[in-house]
Amino acid sequence: MKRNMRLIGLAACLISCSSLAVAQDHPEPQERQQYEQRLPHEVPNPEKIATQMTDRMQESLQLTEKQYKKIYKLNLKEQKEHFKAMQNSGEQRPPMGGRA
Repeated sequence: MKRNMRLIGLAACLISCSSLAVAQDHPEPQERQQYEQRLPHEVPNPEKIATQMTDRMQESLQLTEKQYKKIYKLNLKEQKEHFKAMQNSGEQRPPMGGRA
């Protein structure tokens, strides 16, 4: 009787462990493709981002050519400042791992 209880207990443990192993979250191929598409494939630059921002504004606000140029200049200026600030903040960070 004692041996049967041990076998039942062992079987229950094996079943629960195997169900945990199967329950691990594996991304589906479609999810993996979507994730890879979101990854940056090229280093962004201020000019490209400013152009994208201004193009989106052009579509939603129907800007004139004169307005487009002014907005582009403003966006470009902001993006250059933003990139400069990002580069400067990187110099102040400790190396990864937290060790100096």
